[in-house]
Amino acid sequence: MADSKEESSLNKNVPRFNGMNFATWRPTMHAYLQMIGAWRLTNGTAAFPVDAADRAAWRLLNDRACGSMSLSLRPHYNHLVLEEHTNPGPPVVISAGARRTWDSLNACFGAIGTAGVFSNFSTAVKFKIHERDDVPAKLGELDGLFNRITALNLAENLRAMIMLSALLDSWDQLASTLLGTITLANLTPATIIPRIHEESTRHKEHSSSSNHLNIIKQTGVTNALTTYDGYDEEDFAHMEDYNDETASNSVDITFPTLNPPAEEARNFFLEGIHSGTICPNGF
Repeated sequence: MADSKEESSLNKNVPRFNGMNFATWRPTMHAYLQMIGAWRLTNGTAAFPVDAADRAAWRLLNDRACGSMSLSLRPHYNHLVLEEHTNPGPPVVISAGARRTWDSLNACFGAIGTAGVFSNFSTAVKFKIHERDDVPAKLGELDGLFNRITALNLAENLRAMIMLSALLDSWDQLASTLLGTITLANLTPATIIPRIHEESTRHKEHSSSSNHLNIIKQTGVTNALTTYDGYDEEDFAHMEDYNDETASNSVDITFPTLNPPAEEARNFFLEGIHSGTICPNGF
């Protein structure tokens, strides 16, 4: 069983249920109930014990599960938190309040019911990808939401538009390009996802290149040359001899000891000089 610090930390990671985020609330609450050892009681596989001591522990765990769910609900949904119930039988059956609560929430907001479909739809249309997110992975997550609302029979072009609206704000140009070059009839997830993946790859490569340039700027040529095994500092010594005050506006950059010139290194430094990240007379 998790200690109090772990429980507190996990409880903070369970989103507050607001009636529209059941698709995200349910798996996180499921995980939390597992961590405190109350999931088997909640899903009904841990029956009411025969031994009196075990019954006390069972009821305590039931209270913890119900309390956790109650605290994670908006106040106007607390009526869905139910108490332990005894069916006089025969046979006598005692149902945990946690199980009854879980079942009532699933009945109202699960994927089968209207409220559940609306919850997933609302999550999908508000879905947003942020700068540090893995774009392809987040698109897969959004597609998973679409799979939960198949009852709505959303048009393919509507799904594609929701995907485009979920993209990072800095990718507005890509969205505009796609919307301007693809007809409404052909606008589908299948047509835009490959383009989005290409853009994601391009951004990753650009980010990697920028990181290399920053390393060179911060550490100098000697340390940065570890990126280019086999090259020595003198391979780039001509750059230190460059006099910015007497040089013309254009200059031919050569790598005298590289025979033939290494295209990767050459392009790398030319890009840095062109962008101003690398100065020909030093760093």
